[in-house]
Amino acid sequence: KDSDKLKNTKKAREEHEKALKDFMKASELNPSLPQAWNGMGYSYRKLGDYAKALENYDKALQLAPNFPDALEYRGEAYLALNRLDDAKQAYLTLFGMDRKQADSLMAAMKDYVAQKKTDPTGVDAAALTAFESWMNERAGVAERLAGIRQQLLSIANRRDGDGGHLFGGQGSSEDDVARELADLQLVLADAGLHVAVVDMGTKMLSA
Repeated sequence: KDSDKLKNTKKAREEHEKALKDFMKASELNPSLPQAWNGMGYSYRKLGDYAKALENYDKALQLAPNFPDALEYRGEAYLALNRLDDAKQAYLTLFGMDRKQADSLMAAMKDYVAQKKTDPTGVDAAALTAFESWMNERAGVAERLAGIRQQLLSIANRRDGDGGHLFGGQGSSEDDVARELADLQLVLADAGLHVAVVDMGTKMLSA
């Protein structure tokens, strides 16, 4: 029902307004708390004030430059303002830092494109098409990297004749190897996947 939808919208707005006041109070008590500024940014964004949202996300990221939540939320604010290049950069930053948040922003991007295909207000049709193509390309990169990482983990977990990991240095643990491979994934993220992994002199993977 339309009446139920209006009630839910009104309730959600009231909750965000209350949350905004709470985050404001938190920022007054501790101005160096990035979570408080990020929370204000989130509340402003949900209330439709994207300019104020960006101000607060920027403040949160001044205090904590690698704060993935703020980076992802700011990326969504960029989308709301049709700042597609900034949203793309936010995704690339997250992809090398926090894949879960990168995936969240990619999902928001897909929703944005679907919405703009229905109501393209504020965005050029050619720009939207180019943005969607970029998204599809990045999704393909993410999928390929996930497959490569899984194969690398499988190789790394193999044991040599002494029971140690093939790719592990002296004293390396399985967790050490997993961390090393996770770091490798980040290095590969924007390198076009030009990599070959060699196992006992045999090329196992190439891109």
